[in-house]
Amino acid sequence: LFVILNGEDAETEHGIRDQFPYVELLLLHAARRLGSARNAVIPFLYSKWICFFDDDIEVHFSFFASFQKLQRDRSDVAIWGGPNVNNDNEPWFAKTSGEVLGRPWASGFSYRRYRRGKKGEMGCDASDVELTLCNLLMRTALFAEFGFDESLKGAEENFLWSQIQRHHPDLKTRWEPALWAYHKRRETLSAFTQQIYKFGFGRGENIRRGSSHFFQWIPLLLLITM
Repeated sequence: LFVILNGEDAETEHGIRDQFPYVELLLLHAARRLGSARNAVIPFLYSKWICFFDDDIEVHFSFFASFQKLQRDRSDVAIWGGPNVNNDNEPWFAKTSGEVLGRPWASGFSYRRYRRGKKGEMGCDASDVELTLCNLLMRTALFAEFGFDESLKGAEENFLWSQIQRHHPDLKTRWEPALWAYHKRRETLSAFTQQIYKFGFGRGENIRRGSSHFFQWIPLLLLITM
């Protein structure tokens, strides 16, 4: 289990060492862009799979057991992910924005990212439209082959995804409701707007590099209108 500390933060470092002594702590003394920070772990990877979590993610107790079962049944799949949903104790704005994002009329085809799976719901083939890096499992060899583009300010996972699809077009990816996780939402309209701005900027960079599909224009249009 690796924790990347992106920039010097003595309080966080001491807290991790005291409370989680079993993790591998990677200290980056100078803060980097997220793609560069995540790439720092590549030389240390030795497992078949890598699982990405944001620092505001909380997984349920059966997350990894569910993945193991899914992976045994579908060994041909190289990337797995599931929905990131609201925690019940979130503030009003965070809970409301999360519920809105889980509707097709608000998020288009990406609504599966934010909606709780229904009882008995089956998984489906997916892409970066349905999956997001905050809770994503990927074959380590794929990540090590390309890594994140370190010059991007945002949406670096979408560019990585386009590189993988370009070089491995037959690669299988899945969205599974069993791979859900709690994701802390932005608690104010201002913070939410800043997040959308960052997404829009990153998608714009992807489009400029020729790595885009129609879905990626939606955050860019939001950026233009703000």
